[in-house]
Amino acid sequence: MADVLADFGAARGMPKLDEVCTLIGLPGKMDVDGSRVVDMVAAGQLAAVRDYCETDVLNTYLLYLKYQHLSGMLATEALLAEEQHVREFCVKEGKKRGHLAAFLELWK
Repeated sequence: MADVLADFGAARGMPKLDEVCTLIGLPGKMDVDGSRVVDMVAAGQLAAVRDYCETDVLNTYLLYLKYQHLSGMLATEALLAEEQHVREFCVKEGKKRGHLAAFLELWK
C-alpha cells in the first residue's frame, strides 16, 4: 500500500497510513504509533504492541479493499461483504479484546 500511495516513487512525500485512513473514515492510529514500539517492547508491553499491530493490520486491509474497489478490481458487493466480515470479527473478538471493540467504535 505504501508504494501505491506514493505512486511508486513518482510522488514527492508519502502520506502516512494514519492520515489516509482517517480521511476515508477508518480509525487510523488509536493511541499508539510506530515510533513508540521499540520502547514498549523494551518495557515488556508486548500485549500493547500486539494490539497496536492488529489495528494497524485492520486499517491496512480496509484501505486496501477501498483501493481495490476504487480501481475497479473489487465490486461494490464484494467490498461491502468484506467490510461486514471485518465488523463481525471485531464484534465477536471485541468482547474479550478491547482494542478491537474500540476500533469498531471509531470506524465510521
